[in-house]
Formats: sequence, structure tokens, C-alpha cells
Amino acid sequence: MLMIAALFGVAITIFLIMRLLPGDLAQLILGEFATPEALAQLRASLGLDQPLWRQFIDYLGNVATGDLGRSLMTRRPVIEDVAHAFPFTLQLAFGSLIVAILVGVPIGIISALKRNSLIDRGAMIFALLGVAGPDFWYGIIALLIFSVWLDWYPILGAGLVENSFEALKYLWLPASILGFSMAGLIARMTRSSLLEELEQDYTRTAKAKGLTYWTSTIKHALRNALIPLVTVIGGNAGRLLGGTIIIEVTFVRPGLGQLLMQSIMQRDYPVIQGLSLFFATMVILVNVIIDLSYQFLDPRIEY
Repeated sequence: MLMIAALFGVAITIFLIMRLLPGDLAQLILGEFATPEALAQLRASLGLDQPLWRQFIDYLGNVATGDLGRSLMTRRPVIEDVAHAFPFTLQLAFGSLIVAILVGVPIGIISALKRNSLIDRGAMIFALLGVAGPDFWYGIIALLIFSVWLDWYPILGAGLVENSFEALKYLWLPASILGFSMAGLIARMTRSSLLEELEQDYTRTAKAKGLTYWTSTIKHALRNALIPLVTVIGGNAGRLLGGTIIIEVTFVRPGLGQLLMQSIMQRDYPVIQGLSLFFATMVILVNVIIDLSYQFLDPRIEY
């Protein structure tokens, strides 16, 4: 129910922002030399000649039926453009998440177990670089090294979604760059959460009863430390989707980010509106899944 309320609030916000843009929307789209007849025709096709409340009701009705409008440039339904671009963005987001978890969690565990050592300090420097550095800058440097100098990575495109090997060839570098920034955050959170659990009474009791170091640390302490870690991963879903926009533009990958940038440059407002709502929906869905995963990690949690 909260998800539905949040989506309703997002829909209102997007609708109002698009209507509150300065100037005449039809004039912005067609340019200053458009004829009055062309302006009137475009306003009628966009529903701009209707009262604001009527426009909003029509907009909600269309969204409820999955109709996000038609692109002003391609004349295709927005939902088709989103469906075509989404697999590429999903590949990048999922691949970067795997990189972030596979890199960040082990570094955080090792850092916590080697607290205040050189390994710990080196791991935290790595995490700080990941958190502080902008994705587009790392992407440009990576393209310069791996595409221009070493010729290991194709500089444009994303391959075919159906061809797993080809898609992986185009995916590994942008996914690594996007996952690097999130890996730093995961490493820092894993370290702090695990250190907190290792100082709890139940961990010391488990060791005193003769449980092995591996069992008491990994099986018991780490499992409890995963709850705040999962929260951080879910909370950064929006940052991950935002990062795909930057990385897709940097690596010239087809996807929702590239589609959004092209729509902004072309003033294709139905596509901008539909993509904004789609991104918001994905972030809300990820957070719902994260909330439901708490009970799996800790059976004491009930809803």
C-alpha cells in the first residue's frame, strides 16, 4: 500500500514538473518559427488544450493501463522504447551489483578481521577511492587505458542481449567501473557491521563454548551483519540506476540512460516523463524486495 502511495506521489510530481516548465511546451518542441496551426495541432495531440485537472486524470488513466504516451520523435509508444532499452540497462545494473558484492564484501570482512593492520588501512583507502571518485571520470580513464592504449575493450556499443559471450565482452568494463564505487561503500559498511557483531556477547559465548573461529565469525556474526548491509545495497538502488545513466553515456551503450539523454536533447517530453516514472517504480520495487528479505536473514523479524 505504501508503494502505491509513493508511486501516486511520483506521478503527481512528474506531471507537475513537466507542466511547470517555463514557456509553452508546444512552442519549445516545434521551435520559434512554428505556425499557429501546427502549435494548435500539437497542443491538441498532447492534451495541452484541456484543463489541468483533466490532463492529470487522463495521465493517471493512461499510466494505470500501461500507456506512457508516444515519442514525439519516433512516434512509437514510449513503453516500446523502454522495453527495447531496458535489457541493456538491466545487464549493466545487475553486473555492477555482482561486482560490488564480490569485491566489497570480502574486502570488508578481511578488513574487519585484520583491524588496524596495513591490510585494513589499504582496504579503507580502496573504499574511499570508490566512494569519493566520480563514475564518469573513472570511465574515461578506463576507456583511455583499456580501449585506446591496450585495445582490450570495444569503445562503442553493447553487443547483442541474446549473445551472452558478446554481451559480456561489452559489459565487463562499464560494470566494473559502476560496481567499483558501490564496492567501496559495501566494504565500509561490511567492516563496521562485522566489527560491531564481533564485540557482542553471543560471539564471545560461541567462542567460549568451543565453536571454531570460522563458525562463530562467518556463520553467526556475519549473518547478523548482513542486515544493515542489505539495507545499504537497497538504499543505493537509486544511485545505481543513476550511475547507469552516466556510464551508458560515457561508454555509448544503448539503454535507458542513453535514451533519457537523447530525449532531453530532443525535448521528447513524453519519453522523459515515462522514463522518470519507470526509474521511480524500479527504485520503489527494489526497496520493497529489500524489506521482504529481512525476514529471510533474521526469522525474528515479523511483519
